[in-house]
Amino acid sequence: MRLNTFEGVLNTLNSIYRIDKTLTGDKFIKALIEELSKCLDYKYIFFSRPKQSDIGKVLKTDFFWAQDRFVENIEYDLKNTPCENVMTGNRVCVFPSNVFDKFPDDLFLKELNVQAYLGAPVIAANGDLLGLLVVMDTKEFVNPESLQAIMEFLANRISAELAREEAYLSLKRMNVELERRVEEKTRVIQKAQEAMLEQEKLASLGRVVAGIAHEIRNPLNLILNSEVVASAALDELKNAFQNESLSLSEHEKDSLGSIGFAHKLIATHGQRIEKIINVMLEQSRSAKQEFRRVDLKALIDESANFAYQASNLKSADIELDLIKEFPPKPVYLDLSSDIQSLFVNVFENSMSALDSAHGRKRERAQLKITLRDKKSEVVVEICDNGVGIPKENQKLVFEPFFTTKDPQKGTGLGLSLVKAIVDKNSGRVELDSKIGEYTRFSFTFPRGGVNHE
Repeated sequence: MRLNTFEGVLNTLNSIYRIDKTLTGDKFIKALIEELSKCLDYKYIFFSRPKQSDIGKVLKTDFFWAQDRFVENIEYDLKNTPCENVMTGNRVCVFPSNVFDKFPDDLFLKELNVQAYLGAPVIAANGDLLGLLVVMDTKEFVNPESLQAIMEFLANRISAELAREEAYLSLKRMNVELERRVEEKTRVIQKAQEAMLEQEKLASLGRVVAGIAHEIRNPLNLILNSEVVASAALDELKNAFQNESLSLSEHEKDSLGSIGFAHKLIATHGQRIEKIINVMLEQSRSAKQEFRRVDLKALIDESANFAYQASNLKSADIELDLIKEFPPKPVYLDLSSDIQSLFVNVFENSMSALDSAHGRKRERAQLKITLRDKKSEVVVEICDNGVGIPKENQKLVFEPFFTTKDPQKGTGLGLSLVKAIVDKNSGRVELDSKIGEYTRFSFTFPRGGVNHE
């Protein structure tokens, strides 16, 4: 189809206009080039999207139509070529005939035997150069004015398509970023909700523990006071028998010895209950979530003693080797007020594991506590030679309500509270365990706020 008649021009524009409207981006541009070739019957058509750094240097085609099909893209030097004029001047350049005579250094034109050239810049709305649309032929152009109008129209159409595609990609990137931010905010909100739930659990647990502890303390005070009275009365009775040189029968001696043993049990275990109540009250006060400076060395030592007194190890005659590797000086650190609950819970778990592992074997149990004060952090390691934790459970032990103990022995809240307290203090907790050999908890707290006195 030629451009030597007005009807031919209209038919050309109409054919191009009917290109499949569903095509976008590169597919649209390729369809446009193919349709242009069919309508105008020109030998060569190509489109290029030069990089800003390539302008005036090298041209690389995106699509190259030669004869009757798309061929491999080309790359050539722009110096002293008609394409250089188009790209540097952002204007349509038309050479209806003898183009090689005007650009004798352009070997590309010579190689293809090009006689006629028309290049139209594809310009964005802001004036930036987006691309270059070129038609070339081995014969002179007929009606170059009409061809120039058509090429300018096509260049504007390609510019609009590239702008639409960029807007689409930009919107897609914005949607991806928006989804990422929404997911991030959702995680933050979920984490905050989980933290609030944990705080509610701690507060509720603190109120319950405080109530139970106070209820137990009243009758316990009566027991302990009565033990003091009984102790004094028993001493007076023994002194009276000794002073009056009274002889006792074997049965009376046995009875007096049983009374003394019972008194000793009441005193020992009454004091043990009192220590347990002190721990419970300390846990209840920890729900206030205040921060205070503590001597970590003394706190760990006290927590281990609390847990031991409340355990079955002593009453079961299990010998415990308690190994402490502490620095010589106190280690002061600003920590949340419930930090003692962390260590008491871990020590209670260790004591329970040692009881399960050594209760029947009558072997020596071992609990090793290491406190290391490093340059930027403080590390506490608690290692026991108890029953160990199965590998499949090690990632679950910090989940709320997860427990392998009987319902009467555990709720599954202990280590979840431990994890919550560690997070609250910007710390880290690591677990390493091997069935039948050992369990090691390692706690790391940032050294900010640590002070040696």
